[in-house]
Amino acid sequence: MKKILLVEDDPLIYRMYQKAFGLAGFETEIAENGQAGLDILATFHPDIILLDIMMPTMNGVEMLDKLKAEPTTQAIPVVVLTNMSEAQVTSQVFAKGASLTIVKSETDPDQVIAWINSVLDKAPQPEVSPESQAI
Repeated sequence: MKKILLVEDDPLIYRMYQKAFGLAGFETEIAENGQAGLDILATFHPDIILLDIMMPTMNGVEMLDKLKAEPTTQAIPVVVLTNMSEAQVTSQVFAKGASLTIVKSETDPDQVIAWINSVLDKAPQPEVSPESQAI
């Protein structure tokens, strides 16, 4: 089962996506701000992170910076899921390592799931060391 960390402060949005992701076969954890998202990563190891930009405590751009600076999280694909559609925001998050930007108000959950699967299909798979393979 693929795992998603959804970092989103709007309860209506994260409940809707949590339900849609569950129906699509994803295990989903929710964080309501960037700092909570980083804290969850200590015990939850997602295949992909969906990240809002405008949040309290730590915004999405700050979290993206921290994710890409940390060796243990820098390879996790990040999809920015925001209502900020300005070209400046898009170019900023791409420059910081985001895989994709999705405008929430212009996209339904089925489209988001399709794009998540597309990003996951293109993401490099972690190498499995011989000692960690099952015999």
